[in-house]
Amino acid sequence: MVERGHENLRYAFESRQGLSHARNAGIRIAHGQIIAFTDDDVRLTPAWAESIKRAFDEHPEVNCVAGKVLPRWNSVPPSWLTREHWTALALQDYGDEPLLISSESPLCFAGANLSFRREVFDRIGVFSPRFPRAQDTELLMRFWQAGHLGLYAPDALRYLSQDLTGRACSKVGSFLTLHP
Repeated sequence: MVERGHENLRYAFESRQGLSHARNAGIRIAHGQIIAFTDDDVRLTPAWAESIKRAFDEHPEVNCVAGKVLPRWNSVPPSWLTREHWTALALQDYGDEPLLISSESPLCFAGANLSFRREVFDRIGVFSPRFPRAQDTELLMRFWQAGHLGLYAPDALRYLSQDLTGRACSKVGSFLTLHP
């Protein structure tokens, strides 16, 4: 939690419901050149923002960076819940080595750990509110079709808290802008 009065934190009210509207409101008010997205049920590691900034700095050819989203189970998950089922839970682990991603080898990146250079939204548009689910996938399809490059940076790590007792996790879009 960030305390009141933090100079780099701004609150914006978005009257329209939906994750796309929330994320697009964040894009509109952001001042930074890198815009990173997360969800309300995600816990960031202390070095998360720094690792995203470093990935963009070290790879000026990429316009998107995504990282791991790993579970922190409240109980032992059922045996049938293997890594092949993680996509539906917005979990993501493509290994421990960075991967350069293009339209020739596209990966689906989870919106719970996804960041872009600001200029991407000027080129391909913002999140489409026409998609009540999988807005990140639809945006990434436009991103790959436009010929952009992405990077899977495993050290840009987040943990997703999932409650397997039946409680529904609400998804509320959050964003962070990184300033040079």
